[in-house]
Amino acid sequence: MLLTQYLNDEMYAVTFKGLKIVFVGEAGERAGDSTYAPFIERQLAGDDHLWKICSWHKNQKAMQIGGKSDDMGWKVYETCKAHGAIIATAHEHSYHRTKTLTNIQDQIVDPDWSDPNRLRVAPGATFVFVSGLGGKSIRDQERCLPTTYPYGCKGEWAKIYTRDQRARYGALFITFNVGGNSQRAEGYFKNVEGELVDEFEVIADAGSP
Repeated sequence: MLLTQYLNDEMYAVTFKGLKIVFVGEAGERAGDSTYAPFIERQLAGDDHLWKICSWHKNQKAMQIGGKSDDMGWKVYETCKAHGAIIATAHEHSYHRTKTLTNIQDQIVDPDWSDPNRLRVAPGATFVFVSGLGGKSIRDQERCLPTTYPYGCKGEWAKIYTRDQRARYGALFITFNVGGNSQRAEGYFKNVEGELVDEFEVIADAGSP
């Protein structure tokens, strides 16, 4: 079901098979703080879907490991996290995923959910991924070195897959309601050569503060 009448404002939301998905555009940090974040809040406040996804193209510098700058503002990230929504981004031509974060702006990992391959989404906690290996080019890792786990910066990254890790083009897939359990999802990144680059589990906890 489409929830906004017009799409030329680069903001819309849909529900699909139990998922609530909110999309916003790329008009910059000012729009992110003043326009996109309030739209996300309106869409997610009071929403009773267990699984929610926020999606936009660009990044904040600290939420990517390449050469991108601050293009979205932190309010969009933190608003989605406040409602326990998975955050899906792109722009940087590589793949990377965080651990469970309780503060995205400061890159604080949830101490109770620090396992890189077991994630939680709940009000106040989520994870962020950048999936940008669709075929244009493959870039290197410029931030959070070294190029091997546990990486650098603040320990927020669970998986980094760039030219430095001999990345190939590929895509991220997430399956919800695994085994009939509405609170469980499984994700994996597979490249075009059939290699499973990243595998992880996600638990949704709608009742956590």
